[in-house]
Amino acid sequence: MGQTESFTYLLITFTTIAYFISIKTILISKSESNIDFWHYNIRLLNEFSKIHSHFDIGCNKFKQPRFFTAVHYEVRRDLVIGSVYMVICFVLAIVLAIENEFAWRSSNSTESYFDVWKMFVNHTQNFVWTVNFSTLFLVAVFLGFFIKLYCACLQLISEGLKEIITRQKFGSSQIFEAYQPNECFIRSERKNIEIETAILLDRCFKAYYIIEEIVREFGRHFNSEMFLIFTFSFFVIFARAFFVILYILKSSPTSFLYMIFKIIVHIWKIFYITTLCSKLNGEVQNISFFLHRIDLEPMPPHLQAKVNMLSTKLSSDPLTISPGQFFKLNRGLITTVITIF
Repeated sequence: MGQTESFTYLLITFTTIAYFISIKTILISKSESNIDFWHYNIRLLNEFSKIHSHFDIGCNKFKQPRFFTAVHYEVRRDLVIGSVYMVICFVLAIVLAIENEFAWRSSNSTESYFDVWKMFVNHTQNFVWTVNFSTLFLVAVFLGFFIKLYCACLQLISEGLKEIITRQKFGSSQIFEAYQPNECFIRSERKNIEIETAILLDRCFKAYYIIEEIVREFGRHFNSEMFLIFTFSFFVIFARAFFVILYILKSSPTSFLYMIFKIIVHIWKIFYITTLCSKLNGEVQNISFFLHRIDLEPMPPHLQAKVNMLSTKLSSDPLTISPGQFFKLNRGLITTVITIF
């Protein structure tokens, strides 16, 4: 390799070593706090479930099981895809090691003990690096699980607000048309609907503030991990793209594929987490949309104030995940970085 290739290779190597040491140190040092964070999630989600039967995650007669069933199947799917990716990476690493050994033996007629030891060390470090970068997807799946769970809870809140709007819009019109009740019954039925919608709205507020608290704590707890993942991944993608072009020019298909798969895991991590964060932002926007459609006239004054306050809050400072307040995680981040480079 020339000076440019050697410099780029050393830069990536030392940066990767620093990243792996940093991320593993953080994960190991925070192992107990991660368990505490999981218990914190369980406690608040139990509170979320107790607010109303509509939000009861563990209820057998749960109205919206599809949200949480989807989380279950999506996480399993992600783990399967990641496992297949790991297998492909190991196959490519083995093929590349065999090719390198054949190339070395063809260029060296004699081999010493030192040469054999050097080849063994080379194969070992390739194996270790393959294990390290191919398992990086697990960090994204781990973080993504929490975000998927929060999105499902926000979807339930949106469904609750949507139900309020539906009740206000249609009321008991079908009962009125079917039974043609008297005026007294109509007033009584409307009053019952107003009370029911007011109770459900108040509980939607309680549910939202619980999820908002969890999401903000998630952002604080995994602040360092997410910042490292995104800054390092963007750097590695653009740096390793240099070697992709180099291997194309050298007509080295195995090295080219191996480098591509090294890049894929970083692209996937960025796309995976930003997509989930964009979904979370979308669910928050849905809640804001439904809040603006609620008829406040029949609502008690304190609920009217709550609706106005939350609507203003979601419009001016929506709930997002922002590592260290440096950047907001959404798909727009990808576009911004690509535009800069």
